[in-house]
Amino acid sequence: TKRLWMAKDKGIILRMEARDAQGNTNFMVVYTQISFRPEQVEQKVNEFRLKEEFRPPRPGERPPRGRLGPMEPVPLPAAQEAFNHQLVLPAYLPQGFQLQNVTLMKFRPEPTVHLRYTDGLMVVSLFESKGTPPREQQSRGEDVRIEQIHQTPVQIMERRQIRILRWFQGNMNLTLIGELSRPEMLRIAESLILNAAP
Repeated sequence: TKRLWMAKDKGIILRMEARDAQGNTNFMVVYTQISFRPEQVEQKVNEFRLKEEFRPPRPGERPPRGRLGPMEPVPLPAAQEAFNHQLVLPAYLPQGFQLQNVTLMKFRPEPTVHLRYTDGLMVVSLFESKGTPPREQQSRGEDVRIEQIHQTPVQIMERRQIRILRWFQGNMNLTLIGELSRPEMLRIAESLILNAAP
């Protein structure tokens, strides 16, 4: 017997259970995120971007800096080529995690690449961009710590169950975001740091 939980209004599957003849649950899947067709999302983003690009400036308004350019899903080799093969890939990922997609975001002046890893339920995002080291500053209401990993200072922020790790290595800014445990996130960051070491 299977039991299915669905969002009443949208018809989206939220949870599924398989039960044996005695009514014991022997399999369960809980869906924690919804994937949309990327081309539809990109179309909507482009519509909003065009409206913003051609909006006349308000009196006394400064033009925005670093405006987001097109977000392009690309193959990994194309993203590596855009970064002159300086992209850093993790040597360690938790069991079941694999690369889901790569997006090239054309910020000005330098692009940013987003590598998205998932095991089907949890997601880990890795952002890489070229640039200068970020200023270490503590935002209000954020628990920010600095931890050394192989002589590399890593800024660690925790917002509820989400952990954000940021560091600078060579001429690359790296940001790792996910809901995994702190030891797992640190282990992924360590593998990236060691992979980027000369």
